[in-house]
Amino acid sequence: MSDLLIAVIGGSVGVLLPAAARATSIPTEVRVHDAAIADRDQQLGTWIADRHDDLGRECKAHRERLPLPTDNLTGEQHDGMVTNINETIASARELALHQYRDEERRAVLDRARILAAEGWAHRMWRRRPWGREPARPLLTPEEAESLLNLWRRASILGAGRPTPVSDPTKRTLQSVLRQRLIEP
Repeated sequence: MSDLLIAVIGGSVGVLLPAAARATSIPTEVRVHDAAIADRDQQLGTWIADRHDDLGRECKAHRERLPLPTDNLTGEQHDGMVTNINETIASARELALHQYRDEERRAVLDRARILAAEGWAHRMWRRRPWGREPARPLLTPEEAESLLNLWRRASILGAGRPTPVSDPTKRTLQSVLRQRLIEP
């Protein structure tokens, strides 16, 4: 055998063996990435549950400030206190929604970072014809929607007017610009 042929075969083996070894690790890496995404999704769920408990305690503390009939307040004073408490609760809910929006964005970015580490071989594995494995989505935002809707509800105490919650999760630059053009 010629020296050239031996060099070509040797070089090919030197390239193919590491590539084959790398290819065998791809399924494991995909599972590790999906597990990391699932963990981040679970962290988001825990954050929501903790924030919901905190918000509940905060709103309860504000409601306990409601004037009692024995407080001898005028109707105007009573209504003013109820309105103030409604506004405070609405503000607390708005802050919780704002914090949720930011935490959800961090979770989405974390998922994107995990998937960005995958190369063409990972994408090929995920798209293989025998048992596709698409990247795991974040499930918590959809699961938490009913709870978030509770946070979005207007605060209604006493006979006063409901105080709406300005929802930061729905706010966009375009909506703010439109509002500013309408309301200088």
